[in-house]
Amino acid sequence: MQLPEIERRILESLVREGGLSVVDADQLQRSAPLARDTFDELLFRATRFAFDEGDWDHFERGVTQYRNLTRHSSQLTPQFIPPALYRLVISQIADYNGNYGSDEPLADGSRTLTRRNQQVGERLLLRVGGDYGDGVGAAGRRTFSHMMAARISDGFAHPAVGGHLWGKYLAVQTGPLPGGPHVAIMRDIGRLSREWISTPAERPRIERTILDHAHRHSWTGPDIER
Repeated sequence: MQLPEIERRILESLVREGGLSVVDADQLQRSAPLARDTFDELLFRATRFAFDEGDWDHFERGVTQYRNLTRHSSQLTPQFIPPALYRLVISQIADYNGNYGSDEPLADGSRTLTRRNQQVGERLLLRVGGDYGDGVGAAGRRTFSHMMAARISDGFAHPAVGGHLWGKYLAVQTGPLPGGPHVAIMRDIGRLSREWISTPAERPRIERTILDHAHRHSWTGPDIER
């Protein structure tokens, strides 16, 4: 399932669980340019393993889709993505050489992804999410957090919708969250998203709070080094 479709299903769930009318839900709907959705989708798929929601084969499908959709516009920086970040991502996936017909060994547990291409994905996340000595899983979670924060901050996902996905995976975690503030914030966002559903009168305040967090944790936030 692709990222825009997931956001659409979240919107539908907010109608069911949050008591919204379809007219109200229309006010929460956002869209992004295809180039931006394609870029964010690549990172979304690359990080699925970090939340135990998939394996590295998702990275293979993400790169394949990204290359297919950008082969005529590979130099086009997606809207609001910092050019330095875009160049970094492109330089990392340039080492991905495809799997079909390869006699290289497969990655552990993978049906199609070679170990070499898994290493490409790992380097991508360690560069984009930051290598702080806490492993590629933590780097993947930071990458996802930055990506979702940026979608909200840039206006491509409503705080109630984007926040639901941003906070979904760590919302019920109670212990320490390794990975630093960009990972820890996801638990706070999960709490805010639940409050959004349960306290309709507080929704404007909650949306502003989620948006404030998104500004601080997006690609261009003050604590992101580029």
